[in-house]
Amino acid sequence: MVKKQLIHLWNLKNRSRDYIPAKKFLSYTQQEVEKINKGHFNYPIYNWMLIIDEYILTFSNCYMSYNQDNSKLSKQDLVLKIMIGALAGHLNAVKSLTLAGFDIQAKILARMISEHVDLIISMKFNPDLCEEFHAAANDGTENTFWNKKVSKRKLRAGIKTAVELQHPDLIDAWKDINTYVTTEEEILGKTVHPSYIASALVNFSGPSLGGGGLGFFGLIGPWSSNTLQFINCRIFEMLLLCKDNITRSVLDNFDVKSPVPKSDIVDTVDYISLVSFCFLWIGPHIRDLNFEFEDETIEN
Repeated sequence: MVKKQLIHLWNLKNRSRDYIPAKKFLSYTQQEVEKINKGHFNYPIYNWMLIIDEYILTFSNCYMSYNQDNSKLSKQDLVLKIMIGALAGHLNAVKSLTLAGFDIQAKILARMISEHVDLIISMKFNPDLCEEFHAAANDGTENTFWNKKVSKRKLRAGIKTAVELQHPDLIDAWKDINTYVTTEEEILGKTVHPSYIASALVNFSGPSLGGGGLGFFGLIGPWSSNTLQFINCRIFEMLLLCKDNITRSVLDNFDVKSPVPKSDIVDTVDYISLVSFCFLWIGPHIRDLNFEFEDETIEN
């Protein structure tokens, strides 16, 4: 259907007397694709989107609750504040891309989020890493720092050692999470690089839903569930190991003008940690569920 409409519009566009500006042409086509997406917005994707929304709200609240005068923050707190704000922004972008059907582009951000999570966890166990990260931002060597210290799972071995020493009760759970994350990152690696397979997936994302191609216009695919599930697992790992560190940092640097009451910070982070675990646990069965958050108490 979309392909026929696209051909029809293209024919009209090439007739000088009926010229259609590119902006109007593309806007109409994308609107038609989004109508189709709504019909294929199944519960696995919908359910994962619920937890993504919760993360966006929680991290946005944490960021806005920090003292807005960055000069009053320590380097560790300033970096954590910036990273939490970045997570909120990246997650919001993932949501928009997924809803529009651009799964490959969402996967690129998912990989970036994964590296952000590695850095946030590592900075808790190794404050010197935070100093290096902050220094790299000041002298313009951020890219060198990231390639040397963070990218391609370089921090994962250090995280494993730190968990074994400081949280031995969590090491088995962490190993299970890491096994899943490593497997999924291999898939992400094949889809986010400028390779043939990545380009092919962008072009032909539509046929899985009978859309006839046009993936570059964003036809939603069921594999978006895997993207969102991977992100949830990474955020859960961060909360499992850094929840108290994040809460302490926000409370120690709380802005009295924050739109979020100080007393709500701990409850909010505790709540999202519990919900994150629930989604991790029910992940394999999420396609069979149909639910919404109607009561935001931790008990429910």
